[in-house]
Amino acid sequence: MITAQIQRLWTDHRQDTFPASARGRDVCGIDLVLLDSLAAGCIDAFVNTDDVLDQPKLALLEDLVVQLRNILPSLELGEREYFERLQRLAQAVLTNAPGRAG
Repeated sequence: MITAQIQRLWTDHRQDTFPASARGRDVCGIDLVLLDSLAAGCIDAFVNTDDVLDQPKLALLEDLVVQLRNILPSLELGEREYFERLQRLAQAVLTNAPGRAG
């Protein structure tokens, strides 16, 4: 996914509403609001800083992608669509970010 596609998908994602059923909910010990907030912060930083993320944000995003992958099977349909898109975005950022450790 190229940067323009990431930006377009990010714009679409930001216009979507966080699933009400996910508010205040933990799945597999993961707070869905916090997961969304942390991933969104990393993605937004990438999109708004010339497609660059520092190493701490890269490491965090790598961990968040794993968490997203782990929770997806346990989510309800509306939640799953929202978090699948977030996972695709996070993975695309990792794939396109210069300086990724691995």
